[in-house]
Amino acid sequence: MQGCSGEVTVERHAPQLPRFAVLPFDPLAMWGFSELFTADGTLGGAPFTRRSVKPWGDGRWWIDLPNALCAAAGVDTGDRVVLTLVPDGNAPAVEIAALLETDAALMAAWNSYPPSHQREWSRWVEEAKKPETRAARAAKVAERLR
Repeated sequence: MQGCSGEVTVERHAPQLPRFAVLPFDPLAMWGFSELFTADGTLGGAPFTRRSVKPWGDGRWWIDLPNALCAAAGVDTGDRVVLTLVPDGNAPAVEIAALLETDAALMAAWNSYPPSHQREWSRWVEEAKKPETRAARAAKVAERLR
């Protein structure tokens, strides 16, 4: 999926809250997203992975900017900086894909769910650190699909 860049202002509602940026483009128009999704990208050249991009409810979208990312980018509240986003693909987790390849009915069931559900299940599988936990989670997803 193609990425998108634009200049953003690093914002913060209160000192105890994390910084954030409002996207300078519409993910629905760019990529077809209408609900929360995750993306990789850069903030002022500092790379980040798997950050949640959330709708604000008024047509705007935002991404939180943790302290470590702001420090790596050398930015602070009020600074203008270039934000680049590349949405995570919709490919299922490797363990889920292996199960789908061997079972046409399972593949049909997987495809009947919206991409948001597929991404959430894949994330859940990918979050596991041990291969055996990932395999067990993929099996649970398959059970749910059946």
